[in-house]
Amino acid sequence: MIPEEKEWFTAFRRGIPRIICKHSDGLPQTENVPPGIHQHREILFILRGESRFPLNHKTFDVKAGDVILIDRWIPHRVGYPDSDRNMLYLWFFLFPTHLNLLLHQIDHDGKVSYALKWVELAADLKLVLDRRWDEFDRLSPQTALENLDAFFRLPLTMLLDEFQLYLRLKDLRMAKNQSNNDIVNSVRHIIEAKNGRDCSLAQLEKLTGFNRYYISHLFKDAYGIPIGEYINRVRIIFFESAKKRGFSHKQIAFELGFSSNSALLMWYRKAKERIR
Repeated sequence: MIPEEKEWFTAFRRGIPRIICKHSDGLPQTENVPPGIHQHREILFILRGESRFPLNHKTFDVKAGDVILIDRWIPHRVGYPDSDRNMLYLWFFLFPTHLNLLLHQIDHDGKVSYALKWVELAADLKLVLDRRWDEFDRLSPQTALENLDAFFRLPLTMLLDEFQLYLRLKDLRMAKNQSNNDIVNSVRHIIEAKNGRDCSLAQLEKLTGFNRYYISHLFKDAYGIPIGEYINRVRIIFFESAKKRGFSHKQIAFELGFSSNSALLMWYRKAKERIR
């Protein structure tokens, strides 16, 4: 049994109190730090604590029980502020072909750890969420807000229930060992979720719980290329997609973890040459 598991869902015992999306009314954003952007959708359940979350150039005071819908290419917070204490964040990542989750825990001293490292769930519920989300995106902002609950409350409740079922099954199966294929897939999904940013072998070791050299060996055997080369390919796809959508080099450099525009462009030229 994972510690404190029974207390995780207290905020949701009577359902989902509040859903926040890109159209929701928030406070003016005062942070100067460039926000994160992704090609995939994300859903954040706040299981414990209170914080301030930037989304779509607005800021929201959030607490346990809130759910945040982060659409593709919508600016949102990267990392956690120093003020976050005693928090539990449940992140769902809706990739094109799979659904993953990650559970971040922040203790009373502000230290971030992984209460659950990287979990892949069945993708059938993701298909429902994506279909509803696509329809939701076709609505005007005002109409969308008026119908936010109708579109999302039930599938979000089912998503939370799917996670609780995963925990129950995990407990019943006594946490069976992951196969090599599971480990490799986890590494690939982490890199895609983070657009290759902060994906050093040391960080991947923390996220997966497996030795970095073991991970490198498995990945090379599975895909025929080193992890570093796969990270570059993911970054190139993001760079080219973001440019087509009108994002500046400064925004792209921040998202990919480069210190300046010139460092980004120098990397891009060299990376493109290597994969030709």
